[in-house]
Amino acid sequence: MPPPLPPDMPTPPPLSAQDELALRMAQPLLVEGRPLAGTEGMTLGDIELDVLKGGRFLRYYWNVSVVVLSFRNSTALTYVRSDRSAGAGALGWGLFSLLFGWWGFPWGIVHTPLSLWHNIRGGSDHTHEVLTAYLGGDHADEILKQAFPRKADAVLWILRALVLAFVGSIATFIYLIASVE
Repeated sequence: MPPPLPPDMPTPPPLSAQDELALRMAQPLLVEGRPLAGTEGMTLGDIELDVLKGGRFLRYYWNVSVVVLSFRNSTALTYVRSDRSAGAGALGWGLFSLLFGWWGFPWGIVHTPLSLWHNIRGGSDHTHEVLTAYLGGDHADEILKQAFPRKADAVLWILRALVLAFVGSIATFIYLIASVE
């Protein structure tokens, strides 16, 4: 004889918007089934709290040129936690562009300053887009209104000084060539 069937269970009431948000905030931020770089071990709630402290979703730009070929691209989106340096990624990709980006004509001369501009500012900030996609536009706006702005760290200032020194040396070189008669 088969076991008796359980009594019909009443359907649970629908979740409130607040309960749905709480469930969503307990989930990790996954892209194609994997945590986004930098968010490993964090839930959306943890990310929200860290964004309030200055964490950001960043992308760095780089370019490389060889005579008439120039390639400009960006890194994958990365989450930089509030207690980590945004300058580390910016310094690496900025130096790469500074060394290998100028050597193509004409686009190397155009792309390199653009890449350096993004990187000396700490990368291109995509926090609003990511939060909007995962938490909704109103909630993302509310979070970013309350968030502390990210401050430039020592590594970013080093990159800025290197870029200024490089630009100064080019200006000096051009001045010396122009003054030779």
